[in-house]
Parts: sequence; structure tokens; C-alpha cells
Amino acid sequence: MLPRILEPEVMDTPEEARDYDAMDHSEVNRVFVADFLSVWDGRGPVLDVGTGTALIPIEFCRQSPTGEVVAVDAAGHMIALATENGRRAGFASRITLQLVDAKRMPFGDRSFPAVMSNSIVHHIPDPRTVFAEIARVAAP
Repeated sequence: MLPRILEPEVMDTPEEARDYDAMDHSEVNRVFVADFLSVWDGRGPVLDVGTGTALIPIEFCRQSPTGEVVAVDAAGHMIALATENGRRAGFASRITLQLVDAKRMPFGDRSFPAVMSNSIVHHIPDPRTVFAEIARVAAP
């Protein structure tokens, strides 16, 4: 088994948010969203857990002309940058951003017909808590 090397659970300084946002994840995000859309049944809104600066929800909106996303992250500075990114990309009306801890989401059981998440497991000491929450809020 590969050893897990955890990154900070919450990257919430202005510098961390800016540095993360400046990384070029565009190709990975494009493929991630295309793979998601290949199995998504079109019902929404989709929940994005650990959205960071909302680059995946923005790519989702580019590839899905009618899709809507509720995007959550535990870092306020990430959400602030995500808000600006969504506005600049023209998708502010289709991306709802919320400051939320993925281990304790404020959504009802089975609230979302689809959930997506990319690259947060390496930030969570015990990812089972996040997976349990995802399973709880995801509709069958």
C-alpha cells in the first residue's frame, strides 16, 4: 500500500488560494468533467465537494449548457476566489458556492441526484467521514 501524505485539511490563506488557482489543472479538469458527463443522467443540481476555486464547476458549465452546481469548500479564501472565477466565466447564476465542511454537510439526506469531487481525499485525515456524507446526501 502506498503511504498517504496529507496536505493541510483546509488551505485557507489568501496566498494558498491564489497559488492553487494559478496551477494549470485545465486538461485534468476537462477530462474529469467529460468523464462525469458521460455517466450523468442530466438531473441536478450536482454537488461538487471540495470545489477549491470552482475550476471544475466552471468546466462543468462550459461542457453542460444547462447544468447547475452547488459547490462547497471549507476554505473561505477559496470560496471568495471561486465566486470571482464564476462571475468572470459568466456562470455565477449556475454555480452556487457555500462555505461547508465536507465532513458535516448541511444538506438533507438524498438532496443531490449527483455528486462529484476531485482531489480532496489527500486533505482529509479520515476520508471515510467525507465518503459517508457524500453517500448520505446523494440520491439513489
